[in-house]
Amino acid sequence: MAHSCPGHHLDAAIPIPGMGRFSGRQQLVKTLTFIVGPVSLMSLRHKVPKLERPFLLRAAKIVTPLAFVGATLVIYWSKWKVVSFIIPIIILSLILYFVFAYREPSHTKEIVKLHLKSGWWLIIYYLFLLAMSYAGSPCPLGHPRGGRSLSPILLLGRTCRA
Repeated sequence: MAHSCPGHHLDAAIPIPGMGRFSGRQQLVKTLTFIVGPVSLMSLRHKVPKLERPFLLRAAKIVTPLAFVGATLVIYWSKWKVVSFIIPIIILSLILYFVFAYREPSHTKEIVKLHLKSGWWLIIYYLFLLAMSYAGSPCPLGHPRGGRSLSPILLLGRTCRA
C-alpha cells in the first residue's frame, strides 16, 4: 500500500499560491522550452554581436538570467510525478537525436559533433533538475513510514509519515 506524506504540501513551499497545481505536464513542457531562450539570446549576442535583429532586448543582461532562474524554479516547483515523467523522455529524445543525426549521411560528422558540443549542457542541466526535483520533493517515491527525503537547499532530511 502506498503511503502519502500528510502535512507536506508542495504549495506551502511555493511563494505563488496554487503554483503546484498550475505546473502540470503541459506547463512543464512549455517551461522546459523557455530554458533555451535566454541562453541562446546571450550566446548569439556574444558570438555574433553585429547580427541584424528584428528586435533588440536592451535589458537582456538583466532579463535573461531572471528568465532562466524563473523557469528553473517553475520546473523545480512542479510535482515530482510530472518531472520524473517528462524530463527522462526529453533527455532520451535529445540523445536519440544526436545518435540518428550522427548516422544520417546528409549530416557531416563535424556538424553533429559541433551541435553536441554546443548542446551537452542541456542534458546535464536536465539531469540536475531531475535530481533537485527528487531531492526537494517531500516524498518523491511514496516512502513508507520513516522514509527520508533531502531538502536541496538546507540538505536536511525530513521524515515521511504514513
